[in-house]
Amino acid sequence: MKKIIITLFVLLAITLAPTSVKAEADVSLLASSQNAKLGEQFSVAITVTPTSGEKVYTSKVAVSYPSDMLEVVSFSFAPTWLALHVSGYDVVTNDLIIKTAGYPGGFSTDKLFGSIIFRAKKEGVANIVLDNDTQILNGNNRDTFSGALHDSRVIITRAVTQSTNISSTIAIKNAINNNEANNALASLNSIENDPTFIDGNNQLATAISADISPSRNIVYGGIILVLAIIIGFAIHNKLKKPKE
Repeated sequence: MKKIIITLFVLLAITLAPTSVKAEADVSLLASSQNAKLGEQFSVAITVTPTSGEKVYTSKVAVSYPSDMLEVVSFSFAPTWLALHVSGYDVVTNDLIIKTAGYPGGFSTDKLFGSIIFRAKKEGVANIVLDNDTQILNGNNRDTFSGALHDSRVIITRAVTQSTNISSTIAIKNAINNNEANNALASLNSIENDPTFIDGNNQLATAISADISPSRNIVYGGIILVLAIIIGFAIHNKLKKPKE
């Protein structure tokens, strides 16, 4: 019963609030992160700040956002606030969210009003802005909202997938390997074309030829010597054989 009475009081206070505005209260928006990836969720905290020291009791906060880039996941009031769930004061549409609540006993210092959870669904810069339907009422049911339409900007970017990282890593390794192979080939060509290397090769070839030629001569000479000995023994034996 008490909650119903407070709700009716809040509704009546907003309905009867004068239209004159005096800069005595402000509302700020603060995103949990200024950068978000596609599909990620982030929160925006709403804080009500009386600037004159006078107590305020009821807050109606209207926030607009780009519905093509952001999706409202949920809204939650901060502790102590008594929510007003009445048509026109509790709204969530494609590009506007309105929440209204009363604070028992009022307050004259910063108070967290609540938090909106958004999901990023498109790349770009998303501006979350206070709407001019916002109202902050004092004890005399006067709207004390300063009228400053603060905003919170969030940059949404595409998430880098693991496969992209793997592909990038492979590409980098291939580039490194190709570069190393090219460097090695260039070094080899440089060595082969070096006059010192060419002269060294010629000297080595000459030395090998000089080393092999005497060996061949010795082998050939040995073979001839053995044949000469065999032929000599044959002739000697034939000469010594007696005649019949």
